[in-house]
Amino acid sequence: MEINVLEMFNSISGEVSPYYQGCPTTFIRFAGCNLNCSYCDTPTAHNKGTVWEEKHLIPALSKLFKQTGRLCITGGEPMLQEHAVFYLIKKYPKCWIETNGTWDFSNLTKLIGIVADYKLDNMERIPYYFYKLLGCDFVKFVIGNEVQFQEAIEIQRTLQIGGCKANFAYSPMFGEISPNKLFSWMKKSMLTNTIMNIQIHKYLGMK
Repeated sequence: MEINVLEMFNSISGEVSPYYQGCPTTFIRFAGCNLNCSYCDTPTAHNKGTVWEEKHLIPALSKLFKQTGRLCITGGEPMLQEHAVFYLIKKYPKCWIETNGTWDFSNLTKLIGIVADYKLDNMERIPYYFYKLLGCDFVKFVIGNEVQFQEAIEIQRTLQIGGCKANFAYSPMFGEISPNKLFSWMKKSMLTNTIMNIQIHKYLGMK
């Protein structure tokens, strides 16, 4: 099996995960993405990447994993290589995936922690698989203004009424609104199972 990879590295888990922000983590970043988000913080997401055979990839990845004990599968959009995602989650415990939420991830629930972005500018209706998320999972909104914040609230409430068990995370769009402003909106809204997500790795000058 071949896996197209942009990079592998150890860093801090700067965003939400089943194992909390701030934990040492090994990252494998898959190449390729189906979106072109204006606020994307991975400018290399659409690069070709390096094709690894599993016999070479696993020793290199395992060497990194031994130093952290946690693995985050990210991208780009890792669900474009779903076969590789399933392969890796069988190899590594304490593993989760970061996905842009536009690909059906329902086959991964109960198998792996899922952090699913809800793309406010790319989704006309709520995908059915968001309702299948569990208490170990997160739905993440990137918020650039108060209109988007109100839209996210409505989506969150619809999901919760429909049975979604996930936690919710609101992230201030870098350079658009301050964390303080976003938190002031959240404080007034009294949202349940909700946190503010700040990319702490950026504040630390890390990947």
